[in-house]
Amino acid sequence: MMISLIKKVLHHSIRIEHWIIIFFGILFIFISSFVIHWIEPEEFKSPYIGFWFVMTTVSQVGLGDYIPETVAGRLFTTVIYLFGISFFCGDDCEMDRFYSKV
Repeated sequence: MMISLIKKVLHHSIRIEHWIIIFFGILFIFISSFVIHWIEPEEFKSPYIGFWFVMTTVSQVGLGDYIPETVAGRLFTTVIYLFGISFFCGDDCEMDRFYSKV
């Protein structure tokens, strides 16, 4: 019962273009994990640590346990941060548009 309700809500709320946005968002996060590890291998010793940093930056939590030291790392972090703002703002706007019709 509950699973069919979840399927129905997801089917009506997520259209094909949303899946494309979600796919490229996840792809950007994974690629960014490797890029930040490549830019600063001393600070981000593995891609997993890079993934942790990217996820906290994209979600705008920013724990501060890993901080880029180089200019290139800080510039790339700015790109990640701006991506997170646009990704979550776009998602919020789409949810508002969907639920205003209901």
